[in-house]
Amino acid sequence: MSDSVVFNRRDFLKLVGIGVAGAAAGCATPKADRLIPYLVAPNDILPGVSYWYASTCRECSSGCGVLVKAREGRAIKIEGNPAHPLNEGGLCARGQASLQGLYDPDRVAMPMVKQGGAWKAISWDEGVKLAAAKIGAARGATALLTDHAPGSADALAAELAAAAGATRLVY
Repeated sequence: MSDSVVFNRRDFLKLVGIGVAGAAAGCATPKADRLIPYLVAPNDILPGVSYWYASTCRECSSGCGVLVKAREGRAIKIEGNPAHPLNEGGLCARGQASLQGLYDPDRVAMPMVKQGGAWKAISWDEGVKLAAAKIGAARGATALLTDHAPGSADALAAELAAAAGATRLVY
């Protein structure tokens, strides 16, 4: 008999399984000690309990009724509202994907200004001053373009258009 080691199929698969399990365990992230969603939690929210809220989808001009599932104040699921007369519980792909826009890592988180072909982050105070200066410079030669805004949002758009000296409000 030779000194070479002979593996059968079963022993080989056992060794491969042990190797894969060891590699996976070595790549695991360390467990967080504490996860605190709020410093001061609202009275009506219980940690770990989901709540459903009725809302309106704004991804297109249809305005379908949606139900939003939220935990600890964060939306985690969107479904069509079966009690809504327009969509009767159905929801298009854009409506389903609207949740992704909330948590997109490439989403702009602060005001930015373009300088020399590149975007540079600025403070909120600087952004408001810059926007006010640009709107003031274009006073009287502007139009405010919005989609259909229901209720008080429509009044707010009209007030903003008047303050900016917009010649018209376009829906």
